[in-house]
Amino acid sequence: MLIDGKRGLSLENIIKRIIRNASKAGLLSTRKIPKLDYNTLIKQHLAILKNLQYKSGLFAASKPNVNTGYDKSWLRDNFYECLALK
Repeated sequence: MLIDGKRGLSLENIIKRIIRNASKAGLLSTRKIPKLDYNTLIKQHLAILKNLQYKSGLFAASKPNVNTGYDKSWLRDNFYECLALK
């Protein structure tokens, strides 16, 4: 699919250019991220959820001390977090 009809740039070529330029500018990390096994990943997710849980048992959408309004308990978030803990 052509994005720019004048230059004939495809989306794939644009993405390649962005990655190449970001790499040259040092914006992309080349370090390898260690693979996590399932149990480690689950433990990390549970730790995150526990940090978002209020004493009442409800979960906040974000850390309790943020000023964005996401320190509140939202029904949507609690529904999904309960599914994760099921």
